[in-house]
Amino acid sequence: MSRIIQLIDDIEDFFEQCNSLPFTNKVVVDKDDVYELMTELRLKVPDEIKKSARVIEEKEKIMNEAKQFAEEMEKQAETKISSLVNEHEIIQQAYEKAQVIIDKAKEDAREMRLSAISYVDEILEKLEKAAEYTLNNAKTNYETLLNNLTDDINLVKENRKELNSNNSSYENEEE
Repeated sequence: MSRIIQLIDDIEDFFEQCNSLPFTNKVVVDKDDVYELMTELRLKVPDEIKKSARVIEEKEKIMNEAKQFAEEMEKQAETKISSLVNEHEIIQQAYEKAQVIIDKAKEDAREMRLSAISYVDEILEKLEKAAEYTLNNAKTNYETLLNNLTDDINLVKENRKELNSNNSSYENEEE
């Protein structure tokens, strides 16, 4: 493109150097010189257009590469964000599962504690009943023993009395 501009500048300089007709804006030009400049311009235009086309293609290529790079970076960022969101969701789910396990363990421990208290209460109730039974049985046996001993003592007393009364009657007879 710069060569075309240079040729246009040369044409303008050429017209400036040409002789002008008096009292007009018209100039006298050498036809061959103008044709030569125009031919050179025609020859240079395709080269310059090709260079411009190459520059435009290169620009488009760079723009496309930049666009692809930007899209790839955007995809990577979206993937990373998605991954982080998934990780966060997984961590959140893990915390929720852990909380469920902890809550279940606490509930199981509470139920075990209540079951243990209930079991110990049942055992203590049985022990209480056994102790009451043993005490009542011991009282009954003790009362029976006391009654039997009292009866035995009374029997011994009666036997002694009878013996003593028989002994007195024998003493009186012997006398």
